[in-house]
Amino acid sequence: MLLYEDAPYYAFWLKFILLGSLGLTFILGFYLLAVDLAGALTCFGVTIFDAILFSLIFPRRYQLFADRVRIVLGGPFAFTIPLNKIRGVRVLSGKGIFKGRSVSVNFVTNINNVLEITRHGGWAVTISPSHPEAFAEHLNRALKS
Repeated sequence: MLLYEDAPYYAFWLKFILLGSLGLTFILGFYLLAVDLAGALTCFGVTIFDAILFSLIFPRRYQLFADRVRIVLGGPFAFTIPLNKIRGVRVLSGKGIFKGRSVSVNFVTNINNVLEITRHGGWAVTISPSHPEAFAEHLNRALKS
């Protein structure tokens, strides 16, 4: 049963980098059409490959179920954390990713509000939901019950 769901908050700088890299290879491909057809096709191929890769690895939703936290990625991919493996949850505000654990699985799309989930016997997982305090509150409630 789904208890809570939140969308990731994508920071402007991340959108700029992702769309900028796609736009740069796409524009370079058009420029190369007149000069080098093989180079142009390579640039278009890189643009398509990067777009598919970005859509598959960046988070779409963060879901909290009665027994697990699920990070929904693109396509059929998801990262699941069973609630019985979670040791604690904390919200890291203000450049939070740099205050967290040095080794973690990062699904961070914004460095200002980061939610760190520490696990028993595993690396911490960092996410950046749109409402990290609300997500942490719902997760703490689910951990207690």
